[in-house]
Amino acid sequence: MVFKLCQSAGKKRRRLDGSHRLAEIVRGVKFKDGEKLTERALA
Repeated sequence: MVFKLCQSAGKKRRRLDGSHRLAEIVRGVKFKDGEKLTERALA
């Protein structure tokens, strides 16, 4: 029964929101509340 529950959960797992921004995160771009911070906002 646990195996079937795990299979069901795996099928319905949602992809991460914002995965298209992963490259920016790796480069060190700062985000706040899902919005990219500009140079002006950082100062």
